Amino acid sequence: QAMKSAGVSACPMRAYSGLVLAGLCAAAAGTPVRVMVTGAGGRTGALTFKKLAERPLEFAPVGLVRSGKAAKRLRKVGGA
Repeated sequence: QAMKSAGVSACPMRAYSGLVLAGLCAAAAGTPVRVMVTGAGGRTGALTFKKLAERPLEFAPVGLVRSGKAAKRLRKVGGA
């Protein structure tokens, strides 16, 4: 249901999958897709969060971390 409201179901680009499809369709609809990145305080999660944050017209990442120290690091790469 959330993907439908972001315009994904109406998107004609079916050659792409996952977040790429959601991002392309959201950009076309003018609404960025909110993506929850669990483990955003770790190496892979932080990298994923950063890559998503670099594309604000397509994605609005939300990071989940376990410590205040990790939260501070996440804020440095664009977390709120």
